[in-house]
Amino acid sequence: MSEPGGDSATSATAILAAGAAATATPRDPRDPREAPARYRLIERLDEGAMGVVWIAEDTALHRKVAFKVLHDRLLGGDFQEQLAREARTMARLNHPNVVAVYDVGVHDGRTFVAMELVVGRSLGHWLDTPRRWDEVVAVFRDVAAGLVAAHDAGVVHRDVKPGNILVGDDGRARIADFGVAHAGRARAPDGAATDTTQGTIGSPAYMSPERLRGEPAGALGDQFSFCVALYEALCGARPFAGKTMADLLAAITAGPPPWPRPVPAWLEATVTRGLAADPAARFPSMRALSDALRGPAEPLARGAARVRIAVGAVVVVAAAVATTLAVVGRGPARRQAAQRRRGRRQARRRSMAGSAATPRRRRPRPSSSLRSARRPTTPPSP
Repeated sequence: MSEPGGDSATSATAILAAGAAATATPRDPRDPREAPARYRLIERLDEGAMGVVWIAEDTALHRKVAFKVLHDRLLGGDFQEQLAREARTMARLNHPNVVAVYDVGVHDGRTFVAMELVVGRSLGHWLDTPRRWDEVVAVFRDVAAGLVAAHDAGVVHRDVKPGNILVGDDGRARIADFGVAHAGRARAPDGAATDTTQGTIGSPAYMSPERLRGEPAGALGDQFSFCVALYEALCGARPFAGKTMADLLAAITAGPPPWPRPVPAWLEATVTRGLAADPAARFPSMRALSDALRGPAEPLARGAARVRIAVGAVVVVAAAVATTLAVVGRGPARRQAAQRRRGRRQARRRSMAGSAATPRRRRPRPSSSLRSARRPTTPPSP
C-alpha cells in the first residue's frame, strides 16, 4: 500500500498486520505452564491483540478471576513490560467503571495479570438486543466516567472500542484492556503538562485521525474513539469506513454521514462534535464530553429541584416563624381572656349582691271595707 507520507502508511500497515496476527491460536489454554499454581484455569474467555484471557480460579482467595497472558508471538521484547504496565495502569485506576486488577507477575517466562471477572458481556454482545438510545447513552456515561478517571490519573487508553467495554449483569459498564495505554509527559503550548502516547497496537477503525497519521495521540484521541463507538452503538454502523488508511482519513475529514437513526438533536450534536477531524474542535476534555452526555433536560431538572428545595425551605421557615409567634402571642391572649372572664364574674356577683341588699317590696293589704266589699253577699233566706 502506497500512501502520501510513506512512514505513516507503513506504520498503519503494521497496525493492521498486528491485528490480523492476533487471531493466531495460542497453546492449549489448559496447559499448566500458562498459569502459576495459585490459579486454576477453567476456560478460555477472550482473545485480543496482545494476549488471551481465561476464566480462572484464585485458589488462595477462592474467587474467580480473569487471567490474561501474552501470545507466544509477543514473548520477549517490550510486550511483556507493556502488559505489566497495563496492570500497573489499571491498578492505579481504582474506579467502579474500570476493571480492577488483583495481581501481576511472571510465570514460565510470561507476564500474567489477574483481573476482576465481570459477570456480563461485551458491549458488542449487549447490543445484539435492540436498545433504546437512552439505554445506550446510560452505558456510555459509565464508560466516560472511567475514562475521565484514567485521564485524571495521567493515563490515555488509546484503544477505546466496543470489545474493550464490558456491561455487567449489575447494569454497570466498565472499561477494560489498557494494554495499549501509555502515560507519557510532554509540554503543551501553554506550558501545561499533558499526556502523549506512542506505539502501533490498536484498532484502526476506531483510531483518531492524528493516530492514523502516526502523530502522538492524547486524551482527545480517546474522545474521538469513544464517539466512534457511541455512534456505532446508536446507529448500528461506524461513521467512517475505508479499506485503506487513506480512505479512513478522507472519510473522517469529510465528516460523519447523515444519521440513519433519529436521536435527540443535543445527542447528535454532542457525538458529532466528538468526531471532529480537528482535535481542537472536539470537547476540551473527556469530562466536558461526559457532562454534555447528561443532556439539556438534566441540568434543568437539577435547577428545578434546587428551586423546589428552596421553596420548601421557605415554607418550613415560615411555618416555624408562625408557630413561634403563635406560641409567644398565646400568653397575652390568654391573660386578656382570663381578665374578661373575671370581669364578667365580678359583674354577676355585684348584681347579685345588689339584689340581696334591696328590701322586697310587699303589696299593701287591702282595707277592711274593701275586703268586706269583696265578700259575696249572702242573700236573705226566704
